[in-house]
Amino acid sequence: MGVCCVVKWLHVIATGTSLLRNFEFRFRDRARELGIEGWFRLPPGDPRQEVAEGVARAGHGNEVYEALRDFLVNDPEGASAELNAFLNYVRVAGHAPPSEVGVLVYSTDTGVGYLCATLIHEYLRSKGYATVGAAPVRVEGLGTSEESFDDGLANLLDRVISVVKEEAGKGVKVYVNATAGFKAETSFLILAATLANATAAYYIHEAFREVIELPLPPLSINPKVKQLVTRTGPQGISIREFEDAARNLGLNPQELLERKLFVLKETVKPRKWLTLLIR
Repeated sequence: MGVCCVVKWLHVIATGTSLLRNFEFRFRDRARELGIEGWFRLPPGDPRQEVAEGVARAGHGNEVYEALRDFLVNDPEGASAELNAFLNYVRVAGHAPPSEVGVLVYSTDTGVGYLCATLIHEYLRSKGYATVGAAPVRVEGLGTSEESFDDGLANLLDRVISVVKEEAGKGVKVYVNATAGFKAETSFLILAATLANATAAYYIHEAFREVIELPLPPLSINPKVKQLVTRTGPQGISIREFEDAARNLGLNPQELLERKLFVLKETVKPRKWLTLLIR
């Protein structure tokens, strides 16, 4: 999955539920009337997540979808934290015209996250931005539970960072809009994007209320860790073999386990996201 048009810049936009939160704060009675009060803070397992996904799939003609869309269209920067950061950044940086600005919008694996991402994706497409794909990228397992955390990060690498690497390899300047989304996952996104040669990250600073750019210095993974990942493989090795292999490479096996780079169950295996990150 690459950018469909020739672009100079690609913005990767992590989405959260600020659109739902801001709609409720601005139109509390209307939110209650529509039955979406409190949606912005729904836990992943709440049955209303499926209702929210149904709204996203229904699209135009759905009363909730139309209300949120009108709010977004009439005040994009006030309605969405993601668009507030993005529109301000491209304005200041001179990333124009929209047809030369690629955008990859992705969401957590939740109904409310996907609903907000769908509306933001549609808005940007309507303004002429070169959106990646016909719909936002929904990252399976992302933001759903502790059990799916590793899989979510691995899927983030597979669905999003793969595009970053591909486009950066073509000479496209890649920027990460880190304003929204879960802090842990967004921090991981920035780290992985840095390894994939992204140019910079940016967000709306909570105190300054202005767009702040974070430079991304070149990073690389320790070649010795790469060798150890290859040695352990997907099947894993015994704890004794792991300790011996790590020490032979000049690595501290206990530190690697404490830093959650490898996991010990019946055998020692590299984290799924670490294997993908190295690839």
